[in-house]
Amino acid sequence: MFSRSADTQSRARMTMSISTDEGEIWLYHKLIYDGPSYYLDIAVLDDGTIGLLYGKGRRKKHPQLPDHVVFARFNIEWLMQHQ
Repeated sequence: MFSRSADTQSRARMTMSISTDEGEIWLYHKLIYDGPSYYLDIAVLDDGTIGLLYGKGRRKKHPQLPDHVVFARFNIEWLMQHQ
């Protein structure tokens, strides 16, 4: 499992991806946030859910910094649903 800003031109489209074969093939991808997003961390929580901490938006005076820090929480089943 990994997350990234999936836009290849800018830091945007926070996406979680999951592989079931140790990274050979990444079949599952979920868009978490469509806008500017970066500086992330992932953790599996005590109850088995996944936590994602990331910055979203851009500050007007300092566009390299996020406008908000967000904590998203979801389960593995949701991540592995095909869209």
